[in-house]
Amino acid sequence: MHDTNARSMFARSNRALSHGCVRVQKWDSLSHYLVTKVPPPVAEDSLKAWLSRQEKHYIGLKQKVPVYIRYYTCEVRDDGSIQFFDDIYGEDKVLRKRYFERK
Repeated sequence: MHDTNARSMFARSNRALSHGCVRVQKWDSLSHYLVTKVPPPVAEDSLKAWLSRQEKHYIGLKQKVPVYIRYYTCEVRDDGSIQFFDDIYGEDKVLRKRYFERK
């Protein structure tokens, strides 16, 4: 997981342009949470100073933080219709075979 120097990618409808990386759009919110809420906490003043000076710091967290990545190929719109997206990983094919193919 990382930020990107190609910030315009977040506005694209097709964002499957990396090689397995997860680009974090709100990296500053995530980093703020991780370093101020997860032990050992870092002072918020320190975080702001590091960001203003564009310093890199590595902080070992004492507890694991679960990250859940959801992969959906369709969603229900506000009007009740279903919008489908490209299945770039081929997961729908696996599910169709498992649940809907007659044996």
